[in-house]
Amino acid sequence: MGELAEHYALSQAATGLVMSRSQDWAPLEGGSFYGAGIGSPTLLPTVEEGWYVNMYWTAESRPPRGTKMIARLPGTARAVVVAAGHETGPGNLTRIGGTPEEIHFYLGTTHLSEMTLGIATDQSLPFGPRRCE
Repeated sequence: MGELAEHYALSQAATGLVMSRSQDWAPLEGGSFYGAGIGSPTLLPTVEEGWYVNMYWTAESRPPRGTKMIARLPGTARAVVVAAGHETGPGNLTRIGGTPEEIHFYLGTTHLSEMTLGIATDQSLPFGPRRCE
């Protein structure tokens, strides 16, 4: 089993989400100018890596690692509690944020879909899929 396959198995065990994977790569931990990486992988718990969002935070506005946000597909009850503050980006400058394929899989979106994002008022919510009213 390759390193990426092992990584996916670890993620599936932590998040409980088993899905077909389409990526044949993983982001470089050091990132780039526009999509700065997370730094040390020890700073990103596995379950948060499965459910995270990146945005173009300024140093002053970047929330603490693991701050819970809600990513929601507009017009539906589908939402995901995501971890913010770990990574800046995305590399596509036409977008202000991005999510990994697990969130897109649950929401039925793609990498260029529009979603609604907001800080969760209840920071005790578990990470992962939710149905909102």
